[in-house]
Amino acid sequence: MSSILFKKTNGFPDRTIKILFYKPIENDYFMNKLVSYFDPPFCHVEICFEDGMASSIFASEKVFFKRRTYANPNYLIEAITVPDENYNDMYRMCAERERVGLGFDSFGMYTTMIPIVKSASNHKTFCSRHVTEVLQHGKVSEVMILDATKVSPSKLYHILKQSKKMVIDSVPYKMNKFFDSVHSTHPQSPQSTNRNTPRRHPMDNPKLNPGLFSGPYSQGTIPAISFKRN
Repeated sequence: MSSILFKKTNGFPDRTIKILFYKPIENDYFMNKLVSYFDPPFCHVEICFEDGMASSIFASEKVFFKRRTYANPNYLIEAITVPDENYNDMYRMCAERERVGLGFDSFGMYTTMIPIVKSASNHKTFCSRHVTEVLQHGKVSEVMILDATKVSPSKLYHILKQSKKMVIDSVPYKMNKFFDSVHSTHPQSPQSTNRNTPRRHPMDNPKLNPGLFSGPYSQGTIPAISFKRN
């Protein structure tokens, strides 16, 4: 396997962000299964930074920016590198959206697949729109021409898979050790807080999500980390 190389930006290596895609299972929440039915295979997406701070939004909730456990093995991780300045811009945007309490746009989520209908709300969002707009704020070239209101989790996944940047495919178990070492090479992110205790969401909890560990990685068959380069 090739060694990991990072470009230098303003004296620091490029920063690494994780985009986590959730694929529902047989006994999952109805809304998750509905979203993935219309645009398979994913129903949810989040963005996570080197210090473990993650951002997205769940149905009927508000945008969060907090540490996440990612104990759920049904997340698939795509990791890309971005310049240090762009990384910080995205970090600040996630923190600001949590601060203002941006709410959930159910209408916008359901109309992502209808070209002639578009959500006009600037005060609400849904997971894939939020993550796409954060990536656009960070000048990630692959998403700059997208209409974020029309991006589903699966569409974002397929676009990022075509990226010319280094991409790492894995699941949470393998990635956590890797990013612990990456985070140690960088200064603390802007507006980073002392929220050191990860908080769990029902999607992380197998007791609240029947059949959670009946997925493809439940028997210890976890794929190795793979790398794509220019």
